[in-house]
Amino acid sequence: EYMGAALKNFVRFECMGTVMASQDDFKPGTKALCRWRDSEEEHVCELLEMRMGENGMKEYYVHYTAFNRRMDEWVSADRIDTSSLNADFDDDNDKTRLTRNLKRKHDEVNAVHKSNEELDPAAEKEHEEITKVKNINVIQLGKYEIDTWYFSPYPDEYGTTEKLYICEFCLKYMRKPYTLERHKAKCQLRHPPGDEIYRHHDPHLPYQLSMFEI
Repeated sequence: EYMGAALKNFVRFECMGTVMASQDDFKPGTKALCRWRDSEEEHVCELLEMRMGENGMKEYYVHYTAFNRRMDEWVSADRIDTSSLNADFDDDNDKTRLTRNLKRKHDEVNAVHKSNEELDPAAEKEHEEITKVKNINVIQLGKYEIDTWYFSPYPDEYGTTEKLYICEFCLKYMRKPYTLERHKAKCQLRHPPGDEIYRHHDPHLPYQLSMFEI
């Protein structure tokens, strides 16, 4: 039994060494196929930056060449198809074709992006350089999980957090769900910290809608 366990560990570490070696081949600007979130679809992406995640494994910041940069995200190395590194990609091929749902998202974000095209070019370039890498992929606000679009100026220690947990009342942010649960037990607020500027109440619904200016 001891020898069997030792052999399993040897094989496991040998495999990890092989994976890490292939990950070291990733360079900024390298193109590869990346698995799209929870689906089996793969899309051409450009690897922009690398960091060590909270679990000690490498993560890569990718830009999908067929999508607006708001779709950029941090991904784990196992989502990268290492066999496709530096392949000669045609951005119009089948694997980069937008699905109906992604095309809708793509059009929506591009429509908003166009409204910023009249900014001073120098200021816009400086802003994009500072904020080009999105540091947090997802936030949890109450019962809603929300994908982020842009860089957020949170403290550096939150920069490798995959998901940020935010109190829906006081807006305090935390890295762990159990920290949020402890905070909720003590938080005295029952509305966001600001002035209520609009309220809509429908007697046929079990809730009312309120908007706050923060």
